[in-house]
Amino acid sequence: MGARVKSYSHFVKIYPYQNRQKFPSSQAAVDFVKQHIQNYPLAKLDYIEIRHAHTLEVLDDLAEENHPHAFMAAFLGKTRLIDNLPLC
Repeated sequence: MGARVKSYSHFVKIYPYQNRQKFPSSQAAVDFVKQHIQNYPLAKLDYIEIRHAHTLEVLDDLAEENHPHAFMAAFLGKTRLIDNLPLC
């Protein structure tokens, strides 16, 4: 039997909503995800980018007025998950 895949809700909990403003920069948020996704043996990060929610401009500053969103894709086994998450 293969490795057990944790639920999607457990996967998302690595970055709870109430903690979304704790990162000093976009790079810090990206580094956090890259580090924590390694805890999931079946997960392989395809990409993660922090962009403006409306213009899709790449952001460095996570200030609320910049409407930062994380755009991410990862493989869980053979399944590719694509999602976006507001950071403020």
